[in-house]
Amino acid sequence: MEIDRAIRGSQDRRLKTKYDNAIYVIQRAFALYETEDLRLTGLKKWPSASMEGKIQLYDLQLEIIQLDFKSGLEALLREKPFKAIFLGTRYGDPNAVNESDLCINTRDSFFDIS
Repeated sequence: MEIDRAIRGSQDRRLKTKYDNAIYVIQRAFALYETEDLRLTGLKKWPSASMEGKIQLYDLQLEIIQLDFKSGLEALLREKPFKAIFLGTRYGDPNAVNESDLCINTRDSFFDIS
């Protein structure tokens, strides 16, 4: 993998730490859940040419849901049930204050949309 080689070869310890943490979270998710129970989100108003290229390159399925965030997740959960979701947030997002790298909810509804 080009990205892995580049990061491993970098002298930036902060970048390496962030990368290692991200890899850990992904490996942990795959250890906890079956592949078909995982989803990856990419919140964009519309797919870019770069994004479409990656979708084809990695043979990903693209779901375009044109609803607000909460309604979109609820609709996706109803239509294509899943147990875990990779969700990126901005570092400074005021709604992500209490989030950690891996948030596991053991309640019947695995996440609370509030």
